[in-house]
Amino acid sequence: MAYRKLMNVVVFLLLLPVFCGSAIRLPELKDINGHWAEEYITECTERGICVGYDSGYFMPAKPVTRAEFIKMVVNAFLTSGPGSGGDGNGNTAGRVFKDIVGHWAETYIMKAYASGIILGVDDDRFMPDKEISRQDAVLILSRVEHALGTRLHETLQETPFVDSEYIREECRQAVTHFQMAGIISGKTGNMFDPIGSMTRAEAAKCIILTIRRYESPT
Repeated sequence: MAYRKLMNVVVFLLLLPVFCGSAIRLPELKDINGHWAEEYITECTERGICVGYDSGYFMPAKPVTRAEFIKMVVNAFLTSGPGSGGDGNGNTAGRVFKDIVGHWAETYIMKAYASGIILGVDDDRFMPDKEISRQDAVLILSRVEHALGTRLHETLQETPFVDSEYIREECRQAVTHFQMAGIISGKTGNMFDPIGSMTRAEAAKCIILTIRRYESPT
């Protein structure tokens, strides 16, 4: 009996860190202290949406790839959404996109495809390792709105970007909406730079601000 009690205590002590979340500390990222996006990156990692590299760096200025962005979006918004079964027509992402089979992000891309938030760059390629453009990232976030059946409240007046004519037609409404919702902002000179690559810091900011607005819509 004494032995059994002792073993129960040992098991409890071993499991204690699992139940006490505050006892688990995430590795400190070496390159975000004082960065303009520090709070967004920190919240992103704390929520399990993204992680740093094995080196201990987050590399906030590094362009985010299409695969990396989809992983962040799935972790942020689609954890309880549709599985990776397909689009309802017998198509799965792996069947449609020939270049994701065996890719590290295949399951994330399949889930995003099943949820209806992504399309490929052409008929049969997703190009997961290509840097995602700023306009495509915003378009995907707007499709998340549709998938979740919600819409961000627009609190700001529209201020057209000076390069708005270069925003792809299918992305223009999404860019305007997310600007008016306070999620995105332009670069110097009120440029949106639609075909420019989104950085890891910018992705963290957009996703965290979107989450916050969903959690506190007013």
